[in-house]
Amino acid sequence: MDLGELVRSLRTDESFSALFKDDKYIHEIAESNKDGVKKLKAIAKSASFLVRNNFNDFHCYNLTFGNNWEDKLEYIRGNYEKAFKPMGFEAPDIAIIAKTSDWKEKLEFVRENYESSFKAAGFGPSDISKIVYGKGWKEKLEYIKENHGDFIAMGFSGSHIARIAKGKEWKEKLEFIRENYGGVFKPLGFEPQHMASIASGKDGREKLAYLAQHYESILKPLGFEAPDIDRITKNSQWDEKLEWITENYPFYRAQGLRTSELAVVLETSNWKKRVNHWEANKDLFGINIDCRISRRAGRYLAKLVFRGYERDEILKLANKCTYESLSDFALNVNSIAGIKKEIKASSVYTELKERFGYSHEEVQMYLNGINKNHIALLAWYNTGNGSEKRSWVYLNSLEEGKVKGKILNSNDGDIYRETPYRIAERDSTINAMLAIIRETQPNHFKLWQNFGKYHG
Repeated sequence: MDLGELVRSLRTDESFSALFKDDKYIHEIAESNKDGVKKLKAIAKSASFLVRNNFNDFHCYNLTFGNNWEDKLEYIRGNYEKAFKPMGFEAPDIAIIAKTSDWKEKLEFVRENYESSFKAAGFGPSDISKIVYGKGWKEKLEYIKENHGDFIAMGFSGSHIARIAKGKEWKEKLEFIRENYGGVFKPLGFEPQHMASIASGKDGREKLAYLAQHYESILKPLGFEAPDIDRITKNSQWDEKLEWITENYPFYRAQGLRTSELAVVLETSNWKKRVNHWEANKDLFGINIDCRISRRAGRYLAKLVFRGYERDEILKLANKCTYESLSDFALNVNSIAGIKKEIKASSVYTELKERFGYSHEEVQMYLNGINKNHIALLAWYNTGNGSEKRSWVYLNSLEEGKVKGKILNSNDGDIYRETPYRIAERDSTINAMLAIIRETQPNHFKLWQNFGKYHG
């Protein structure tokens, strides 16, 4: 009987078909060695038990991996439901523990020691399965059994300890943390979950030593916190990333790049391409913006560099960032505002694009130029009011050298219309003046504040 015919025959059993949704692991098992067909038949005999206990096709592959697989299946079928399942061990845990050649020794050790030594300390079955995977598992479990109290007292959970104990140098990592966490890392804001994440990957011991030496003197003054460091060091090239930060971040920090934003970039596999793009477009951070426009517009353009926008796109936007264009934008928004209501700002962006050709980025730039965001844009669109205060239309009388306070219709003669930008500009000036008065003449501050409100 060939394999295809055998599989068709085995699939007549509902449990076997439920166990193997497709033929991927059937072929993996059948082609693993000369016992492949025998393994499939043995799995078919145990299919009802395996399905009942939520084992799947991948678990079956693990359980029949290596020598003595028949004994392994028999042991699990005889002991899982009466011993391991009541302790909380699930199919994935058993499949991981039982994959290697010393499977029986591992399972017996877990069976005898889990509840008395590990469960009460907060170790879950998945933690134990991670710890015993690979070489040196017995030494590792014995060490944790004897020393976990010290880590628990420092706030580490079983899950944290299991992550730290992964891979090589597990003992060195645990010892280093036990000696340094309370005196070095905890005062700097590192929580157990940060320590576990940093130490779990490759070079964990080296990372911890670097941070113990350099975090407070170099990284902390730049504004980096434990969650940022966790993200930056979790993957490969962590040492190159930290070196780049030391040499380059002070400049980009001055351009408005937050540590949390940088951490997200450095966590990715293409981080070098991203930072090289910033370096190639460094001159764009000094784009000259009209002084009458809020500096937030310039910071927004800088963010586009950080987000990876092409140079030509940013320069095209910068050329549109003029006082006149911004005033036109405000007038265009006013022309469609107060007519209907929208729930989402995205609908307003769509209408501005359809009517006036504004891209999403252009709208964002203009909003930043008048100190607004998408929420303020939505309120402006729905109410027809671009500011919390009234938009006045004044008679501009050059002969008298002053502005009269008479409200006119916009068709009346020589007029001066205050746009939302001008309102924001005036408010900014008044707030700056009030801040100075508050410092220098605190007794008169309330009087001047009322004056500002009256004219603001």
